[in-house]
Amino acid sequence: MYLITICSVGFLYFTFSNFFNANIWLIIAMMQIVQMILEEVLNSLYDDVLPCIPMKLSVGVLAYLATMGAIDLYYFMLGYLVDVGISTIERAYLSLIQEKISKFVEEKN
Repeated sequence: MYLITICSVGFLYFTFSNFFNANIWLIIAMMQIVQMILEEVLNSLYDDVLPCIPMKLSVGVLAYLATMGAIDLYYFMLGYLVDVGISTIERAYLSLIQEKISKFVEEKN
């Protein structure tokens, strides 16, 4: 849990960099993918769901906070819409995506 907190603070500092502002949509999309992979890894590591919930929520909140590092309101709104769009697609195709990620994680274990 401490490792996720330290990585989250580091990522929040990174969101205010020029590199992040230049590639905001790509990084937000990658953050959503990392969030899905992290959920599957945590589900495979823990038998109970209760220890996984705080870690999943912290990464989810971090994805929404990442849009605050945008240059102006226009990029903030576009970054937020990209995040919501990816979340909508994830919800629509959640079972297919989870099956593929689960197979990948099980092969690596």
